[in-house]
Amino acid sequence: MTIASPFPDVQIPQLSVYDYVFGKLEAADQDSIAIVDTAEVAPTSYKELIVAIDAFAGALAQRGVAARQVVALFAPNSVPFAVAFHAILRAGATVR
Repeated sequence: MTIASPFPDVQIPQLSVYDYVFGKLEAADQDSIAIVDTAEVAPTSYKELIVAIDAFAGALAQRGVAARQVVALFAPNSVPFAVAFHAILRAGATVR
């Protein structure tokens, strides 16, 4: 039995996750809070998050992580997890 959704089809953009989430972020919004980690004292802004993601992605690329590779990520929900997750995607790899 096929069940049809009453909602319209979801349009999947032809962008990477990184570009979809951070690509159209206005300069004025970069100082806004992106993540609040209850274990951290200060929240993380979009600007701080993007800098950390780009640095981590660069480090992964220098170590040979590239498109179509799979990277295991085992970490608690935290700011470093979000950075690692998005950096792996930014490097073109898949998170497992």
